[in-house]
Amino acid sequence: MSVISMGFIKHTPEEWRNVVQPHWFTPKVNPSLYRLVRPLHERELWHGNKDELLAAHLPEGVSIPKYHYSVAYALTSRLIRGLKNVSKVLIKPNNTGFIGAFMDDARLREIMRLNGISEYADLQPIATQPAMLAGIVDALLDEGVDEIHIGENMLWAGGTPRAFWETGYVQVFSADRYRGKVFFVDFYESNTETIELPIKSVRYDLGFFTKTRPPKALFDEGYDLVIVASIAKMHNCAYYSLLIKNFSVTWNPRKKRWHIHGIPLKLFDRSYASELLKVDIPKEHEYKVFIVRKNRKRYAFITNGLLSTSPLAAYREEGELLAQVDPHHLEGLSLAILTLGIGYLIVRFTGMFATILSELRKRGTKLAGIISGVVGQEGEGPLVYGSRRFGGFAVAGFNFPATEALALDMMVGRGDVGFADLMVSQAKTFCKRYSVDISLMMSDADPPWTLKLAEELTGETANPRKLTLSLLDFEGVSNMRSPSDLRIGPPFKLPNCVYVSPLTWLKMMYLSEDLFKHSMDYVDKGITVPLVPPI
Repeated sequence: MSVISMGFIKHTPEEWRNVVQPHWFTPKVNPSLYRLVRPLHERELWHGNKDELLAAHLPEGVSIPKYHYSVAYALTSRLIRGLKNVSKVLIKPNNTGFIGAFMDDARLREIMRLNGISEYADLQPIATQPAMLAGIVDALLDEGVDEIHIGENMLWAGGTPRAFWETGYVQVFSADRYRGKVFFVDFYESNTETIELPIKSVRYDLGFFTKTRPPKALFDEGYDLVIVASIAKMHNCAYYSLLIKNFSVTWNPRKKRWHIHGIPLKLFDRSYASELLKVDIPKEHEYKVFIVRKNRKRYAFITNGLLSTSPLAAYREEGELLAQVDPHHLEGLSLAILTLGIGYLIVRFTGMFATILSELRKRGTKLAGIISGVVGQEGEGPLVYGSRRFGGFAVAGFNFPATEALALDMMVGRGDVGFADLMVSQAKTFCKRYSVDISLMMSDADPPWTLKLAEELTGETANPRKLTLSLLDFEGVSNMRSPSDLRIGPPFKLPNCVYVSPLTWLKMMYLSEDLFKHSMDYVDKGITVPLVPPI
């Protein structure tokens, strides 16, 4: 039975079980495997200020569902140990893609098989696994929390009920012990009342997507705590997807949400770009935009006079034309377009996160994040083109920039080489290839510009070494020299894209002779089948 209050419409798991359609995919999920294992010990790995980061490490070859559940339980228990009066909690999983959306295409099924995307709900890397959610929920209930909401904003046919069924949440939380305590929420159900908030920004152009529109209910609910439960993922149009992306893009109504991927077509006007960048752009470095219409839809082609993009869906946002960039839809796979799309997406969603974070804190709501690399994703995530990785680690904290920075070092580091070092190495290789002045990219690489932006917008440090790090050890690690020692296996594979801020990239594509000539070159991200489920 649905419950309507001053906040969201709350649904019982049993209610959503009753709306399951015959064509929806039913995953394999076995909650009886979620048996609690305690860490062997806890110890401090380094000491910083009073703020604390938590990490967990698993041995190889263990039961993934059991240990994933146990890691989530242990981290959640430690996170809320010092909190008082936590009665109502919202959990935001990363569940904007569900397996059944791709099952009808035999080509996509084969890609899923090759990338290890399993029909087992706890072994797929697309959405937050039910074992992780169950561990979080059980820890909260054991700590005395009265009411828990699990919410999402799903775009595709079937919406959030289908996403929660196809990921196994409905099956897990229909158990009697959750009745009256755990509810599901569709953030933009029916005609949800929204509020309009300006997106926080510093230094970077937002490109005519300057507002976020969260549901008013998010603030009316009076949550004591929000837990963002994310998978450690690489991302084909955001470089990586951790806590901040998971808790930002979602706060937009469905019809507006895709627009966050748009790049302003004004950027390809030389006079506009000169004014924006405050530089004199050579006259011979000119881009042109051609707009065509077909079947009442608008498309843009962008050319540097040597090569052109494929047709890009174009639309208006705040009165200005934007062009869609989304590799999974085979849009924007030219070097300049893809890189600008990534930059603008990151700038927008980081600002959205900071905006929502600030508004919730004003109302006394605390935010915590858990990033799990127990079953993560590398390469061209976040959907079926990324490969599953059993990473064996998880991190958690209340400071989101530092938690993300620590997770990135765990994901891609090796020995003393961390995320920033890797970005510096990549920048040097790229600049040598295209005869670009390395000084342009270096400031974006170290410190990493995405983490620096999050730090500036939230007012929290992105340096995990300034915080105290405690390890919940399930294996008995005898020695840990660096965060990557907590990862199982080699570093996560990176997506094929350039790590650079949008304003730096604009300067490079206009001012570098060689890069201008190659700016419309095709970028092969291994995506051959467009992922366009019905919306």
